[in-house]
Amino acid sequence: MECDYDAVPYWSYAHSHTDVAHLQTIGRLFALPATDFRKARVLELGCASGGNLIPMAARYPQSRFLGIDLSEAQVAAGRADVAALGLGNIEIRCQSILDFPESEAGFDYIIAHGILSWVPPEVQDGLLDLIGRHLAPNGIALVSYNVLPGWNMVRSVRDMLLYHCKRFAAPAEKAVQARLLLRFMAEQQLDAAGPLAVALRSEIAILDKMHDSYLLHDHLEQVNDQFYVHELMERAGRRGLAYLGDADIPSMVLGNYPEAVQAILGQSGDMLEVEQYLDFINNRRFRNTLLCRAEAPVDRLLSPERIATFHIRSHLVPETPPVIGGPIPTALSFRGPGAQTLTTSGQVITATLLVLWRNAVRPVSIDAVLDEVARLCDGVDAAARQGLLEAILRMVLNGALSLHADAGDHVVLVSERPEARPEARFYAAKAPRVPNARHEFIDLDLFEHALIGLLDGTRDRAALAEAVTAKVVAGELVVHLDDVRVTDPSVLVPVMAERVEALLQKFAQSALLHR
Repeated sequence: MECDYDAVPYWSYAHSHTDVAHLQTIGRLFALPATDFRKARVLELGCASGGNLIPMAARYPQSRFLGIDLSEAQVAAGRADVAALGLGNIEIRCQSILDFPESEAGFDYIIAHGILSWVPPEVQDGLLDLIGRHLAPNGIALVSYNVLPGWNMVRSVRDMLLYHCKRFAAPAEKAVQARLLLRFMAEQQLDAAGPLAVALRSEIAILDKMHDSYLLHDHLEQVNDQFYVHELMERAGRRGLAYLGDADIPSMVLGNYPEAVQAILGQSGDMLEVEQYLDFINNRRFRNTLLCRAEAPVDRLLSPERIATFHIRSHLVPETPPVIGGPIPTALSFRGPGAQTLTTSGQVITATLLVLWRNAVRPVSIDAVLDEVARLCDGVDAAARQGLLEAILRMVLNGALSLHADAGDHVVLVSERPEARPEARFYAAKAPRVPNARHEFIDLDLFEHALIGLLDGTRDRAALAEAVTAKVVAGELVVHLDDVRVTDPSVLVPVMAERVEALLQKFAQSALLHR
């Protein structure tokens, strides 16, 4: 069963782990002198309509971007978007990976997201050959793919879907029937705690968040190969490529696993071997593997000073925020990603996490953080600075903090005449998801779509409230107060003014504002 990409275009949008700024950050973390993402040459294989590549081209005007894809319809759509945004630093070609010219210059970053598992073996080889030929000496390639052992049970679910859906011709009907079958099978399991029941519920939870194009081009695609990470690296190694790391830093850190795992796997001196055993333990099903040249200078012995030149952003929130301007507590509890909790011990580390929390919208340079902490704590001596860098490194490795190459160019405070990022305004007019300055996708509702389209820097808050009110009066938006639909402008304007203000603050927090 194969779903035509022209008939059902793949829903193309920003993926933060593919951002060239993020790729350079990981390269720098391992001492690889990767090219500045602001002045790089970037290739994306299987770029679809450019939803992942175009926002990067918009944010990094001095870099050059090339995307290739086999779908004529998606390439045409991407070219139209490039023209509409007036971008001169990106080209989208209708071209096969196997036909990519050997004479093409090298690329600092190559992105192959969602391709390798879904193409025949000869194209898989061609993709790795291309990276081997065209990756720059200090370049980084991202290759994502379905991974074993995690896909073993999912493969059984896929086989059920393929069997059931082969009798339906229309892609939309296939998608509907696949979702119905999953629910039917999950409900009929005699052992609700059994492995198949768990797998079915897991797939339903994943697919409920996904567009039909994902279901059709992932689970129902004719080709869907899975690999162990050691198998991929054996193939990559034959092309002169080596394992740099994973796009998700915490997943690589042995210290994030139970002590028994650390004790056994810590005896191995082979990073790739450790990664493979961690996949076994995690039953991992998807990877974003970063490749570099085998001869590239990589140093994985991380020291606190290695991160001193980065910017950082916190994902920790204090359980009881202290009063701004009040004394810094010596101990404070924070909540982090997932079930992560952390309680500080000492005023300096508490001040550090509070400074980062108050600046969480935008990454802050480590020097700026240390300067602010020194101000709040009446100085930070050399020993305390070293201790802070060590603590910051630990929190980066466990995911409580994230490393960034720079602060980004989005604003934190809403201006008098707010302006959304041009690429966000553009995509808001045509898609449910818009890219932000961190190369994340942000899902917007109808009201948010309407407002962000008005944020061109020409309207103040009063004008924005009036413009949104006009859309409600015209029937483009619907507002209810006490379960009664409201269309009276005299009632709507103050309500809209309040809602507009709340959404402007939300857009600022979501890195969607340009000024």
